[in-house]
Amino acid sequence: MKRLLIGTYTNNGSEGIYNAMYENGVISDIKSTVKSPNPAFLAVSKDEKFLYALSESGKSEIYAFKILENTLEFINKIEVPGSAFCHISLSNDDKTLYGACWGSGDVYSVSLNEDRSVNKMVSHFNQNEFTDIKTAVSRGHFIKQVPDSNFVICVDLGLDAVIVYKKDGDKLTRHSFLSVENGEGPRHFAFNPKNNDIIYLITEYSSVLYTLEFNKNNGTLTIINKQSNLPKDFDGKSSGAAVKCSSDGKMVAASNRIQKADGSIAVYNIENIEPTEQKFVSSYGDIPRDFDFTPDNQYIIAANQNSNDVNIVSLDGKLVNRYEVSAAVFVGFFK
Repeated sequence: MKRLLIGTYTNNGSEGIYNAMYENGVISDIKSTVKSPNPAFLAVSKDEKFLYALSESGKSEIYAFKILENTLEFINKIEVPGSAFCHISLSNDDKTLYGACWGSGDVYSVSLNEDRSVNKMVSHFNQNEFTDIKTAVSRGHFIKQVPDSNFVICVDLGLDAVIVYKKDGDKLTRHSFLSVENGEGPRHFAFNPKNNDIIYLITEYSSVLYTLEFNKNNGTLTIINKQSNLPKDFDGKSSGAAVKCSSDGKMVAASNRIQKADGSIAVYNIENIEPTEQKFVSSYGDIPRDFDFTPDNQYIIAANQNSNDVNIVSLDGKLVNRYEVSAAVFVGFFK
């Protein structure tokens, strides 16, 4: 069995972070482990002993927990600048946390103590100050270190840019950027598991899937391909949300939050790098804010924020199982 984590919006009546077990298309033992305020995104250490949660409530806070067999043990928390804190990730060496704020455009790095508690903010940028990129309201939304490199990438919905930072220990310095088309709103990205120089980027406002290549020698990005993440005959309103790759490197998928209808998740073959053979599976719920491939890559687990459910869907589009979870906005397996 594999442990599954679910993050929720507690101001919608949920109870924080949920722990569950998964095996063969079935989720069991869904239990609230801790009442953390609006833990909209979670990060787990490589040794699977520590969990870090952001708080997307009135304050922007980072919580540290020790992972026990069936629950979480609170270690400490710190407050960081910004509003609408929406993404958190760990550095490749598990010694630094990175955060991005949608509401204020704040981006930062935070050091960890030897006991893995949260220490202090080391680097801080407000991307509203990057007027050489675009004069607009910054909406930092996703930040993650490039594998096998000293670079960290942040996407900004408001600036329509993918911004590269250089890492020196815990500290970040701004390095380069890539602009996408005006008004597209880059939101989330995923690295190709077999070739981590390749990045798949989903935009929120235009529901476009980009394929990017990252040059680890000079820290720059290049666009390889872009395509709509929506069906050709789609005639409605939708916004892109999450993008994930299967662990075997054969598929990438990106979710669409379609208004007044169940969400859809576009699935592509990426065995030749560029996404091909697009097919769509329903999330069987309203607003698939997040999803993940199951460890065996046989199913997709979708977290539908507005219909208050977490659903298991087969790759041929069938609903396998549905579970009631209030305001689910994050779902992920221990990696």
